[in-house]
Amino acid sequence: MKLPLTIIGEGSWRKELEKMAGPTVTFLGDVNDKTLHEYYKNCKALIFPALEDFGLTVVEAQAFGKPVIAFRGGGALETVKEGRQGCFR
Repeated sequence: MKLPLTIIGEGSWRKELEKMAGPTVTFLGDVNDKTLHEYYKNCKALIFPALEDFGLTVVEAQAFGKPVIAFRGGGALETVKEGRQGCFR
């Protein structure tokens, strides 16, 4: 789609994802709270593809008024109301 995508945080898949990523994808790794808040404030949406028991990232994005595009499972089912705070894919 050639849209900008910023990935924040670390994980075991990072090296493989970097190899697959196109030129519009930026990997920041771990960032401090101030930087994270700036990204939440200025993003269009949060993509949350993980299956987590709770998923604090989802709630943080919602606290900034941002919609969440989430995997349909885990804690996202309890915190994302489809059509109101985001959607499932």
